[in-house]
Amino acid sequence: MDISAVGVPVLTGPPQGWNFWPFISIPVAYLVAFRWCRLPRTVWTLIAAVLIGLLIADAISAWGVVPVASVTTVVGAGLAIALGRLRRRHPPTV
Repeated sequence: MDISAVGVPVLTGPPQGWNFWPFISIPVAYLVAFRWCRLPRTVWTLIAAVLIGLLIADAISAWGVVPVASVTTVVGAGLAIALGRLRRRHPPTV
């Protein structure tokens, strides 16, 4: 393991060069957590979003953009829909 390798830290191994995917995946994880799912803004939610963003960046590095983006979109949208239905306590206004 090369401690002095240049790159963004990832979770599954040492950085092996420039990796820009965490700069994209962490803000997307924040977007899904706070806008779509409306989770509370706590320290633990922030840490979990960063870790999920790093895991998504690792998955993109391993498998590519299209499979990871499609699975992440489906899971995020399903979670947002499920949480929205659980939180709805009154009928919608017309």
